[in-house]
Formats: sequence, structure tokens, C-alpha cells
Amino acid sequence: MIDSPAISVRAHLAISDILNEVCKNDNTATADSEKWTDAAFNTFKSALASAYTKDTVATFDGMLDFFNQLKQSGRKVVLNTGYDIQTANKILTILGWSVGRDIDALITADDVHNGRPAPDMITLAMEKFGIEHSQQVLKAGDSGIDIEEGKNAHCGLCVGVLTGVQTHVQLEKYSPDIVLEKLTDLAALI
Repeated sequence: MIDSPAISVRAHLAISDILNEVCKNDNTATADSEKWTDAAFNTFKSALASAYTKDTVATFDGMLDFFNQLKQSGRKVVLNTGYDIQTANKILTILGWSVGRDIDALITADDVHNGRPAPDMITLAMEKFGIEHSQQVLKAGDSGIDIEEGKNAHCGLCVGVLTGVQTHVQLEKYSPDIVLEKLTDLAALI
């Protein structure tokens, strides 16, 4: 089971807010909403813990070569995620990636006070590597909230990638600087 304070508090609060709103709109007794929140949250934690397996997680062709190309050119490769550290490390283990070897750092929701779209994870990554100007940072992600995070951090380049569930049209609503099919397409631009 995942039991991270950062993700737990936010997820529990989100579920509670939704159920309280439903109860209010349905004139359902809100006394039951706490019980329902706890039940929904426990289901969420179980589902999250089992969602990522060797069968559901895979890397894209050329990712490690691309990371190596970035690192050899003096750039830092930092992954950040709204997931907690346990989930993020589980995914890295499944992919066979390692901090220090394949990527320079991993920043998770557990590492910061404010999650996305706040810029806290990007700011922390900058602090770790002594980067003073956010204009030197490229933020890439497959969701609108990733792009918002980059914009809120005033990154020099905010890139949307189509390897997630959001479409080109959906990502464009967040005004990325560019939308690419996949992250490795950046190699041709750098």
C-alpha cells in the first residue's frame, strides 16, 4: 500500500471535496461522506499500488540514449512527478532506470509543499543544481498541468508531448511553446 503523507493528504482531501459536493447537491446526509471518503481513499491507494507493473509500464525507444545525449552536452536530466516517492521509485525500478546513472535527479510530490501546477518541483530541481535562472530550464510533459507548472516557473521552454492521454488540441489550450509526438523528438531541436 502507498502511504505517503503528501499524496495521501491531497488525495484524501480531493475525494472528500468531491463527495461533499455530491452529497450537498443530492441532499444526501453529509455524515456518511466521511465514511465514503475513507472507503474511496483506501480503494484509490490499493489501485495505485497495483497499477504499475512490468505489464503496464514501458519506456519509449531511444529514451536512455536521449538522456545520455543531454547529459553529455552538460545538461541535467531531472524527472518530476505528482506521484509520491514510493510510486515513482517503483516505476523507475520497472524501467531499469537509476538516479545518478540514467537521470540526475527525481523530484516527487513528497519533496515539496505545493504540487502542480505550482512551480515548487522545478524550483527544487534548480536549487539542487545551482541553476539561478528559470529561462535556462526546459519543462516537458504530457499533460496540461505539466505545461502550467513550467509556465508558473517561467521556464525558458515549455514542451507538450503526445505520449500521454491528452491530445494535441487539449495540450494547445495550455499554450506550450511546442507540441511534439514524443520526448525524443527534442533531440533534433537541441
